[in-house]
Amino acid sequence: MKRHVATRIAQRFAIDWLQVGPNGRPVEGDEKANEAYSGYGNEVLAVADGVVAATKDGIPENIPGLTSRAVPITLETIGGNHVILDVGGGRFAFYAHMQPGSLRVKVGEKVRRGQVLGLVGNSGNSTAPHLHFHLADANSPLESEGLPYVLESFEQLAAPDMWERRQSELPLQNARVRFPVGDATSIDQSTRIAFVGSVRIARIAGSKLPERLIPNTATTETPSVAGSIGDTPASKVRIALPA
Repeated sequence: MKRHVATRIAQRFAIDWLQVGPNGRPVEGDEKANEAYSGYGNEVLAVADGVVAATKDGIPENIPGLTSRAVPITLETIGGNHVILDVGGGRFAFYAHMQPGSLRVKVGEKVRRGQVLGLVGNSGNSTAPHLHFHLADANSPLESEGLPYVLESFEQLAAPDMWERRQSELPLQNARVRFPVGDATSIDQSTRIAFVGSVRIARIAGSKLPERLIPNTATTETPSVAGSIGDTPASKVRIALPA
């Protein structure tokens, strides 16, 4: 008798967030220097109230590049320095590839939406500084099933100087997006963020997921003020999950 084993894909709805600089690229200067990347060192914030379910720290950073890794990539190191938040309802938010020594939270700690978890880095299975984010159904970077979620609202670059408004979906692969100030709600005037947008869990049972709900890589637009991503000041960005 054959046993059916369901395939679990933790990163089914994951996004790698990169920040684009004034030159229209994620990096300006030495491409082998982490500090040359626009998103490097940005603060990573909690998407929702929750409890820290797992952390990993102490993994050295990579030199940017397709094949350079500071440590062998295993199940223990693939996510680099990371934080997993239990946000309730069997949902876990995973933040990967942070800077070593930058984690601001500990296992068991209760956190509030918008609280700083750590800093964007380039650790683990990463080619350049960025933030990997996904939601899953278990407290594990890989041994879990990815859960669908959407951004309430954002703008996506459709053609040069032409932005299209998107609602209740995720960006397409290699999309460039921005988050207009008018779409946001204040969380903390002092925070700087790396992952942005209003996150909502899509109902799974008996629901049709948005056609554009696709896991991919997205880039955020050039910051216009200190402590911002896209055209949205950090003091005006809301990152939230429904209760």
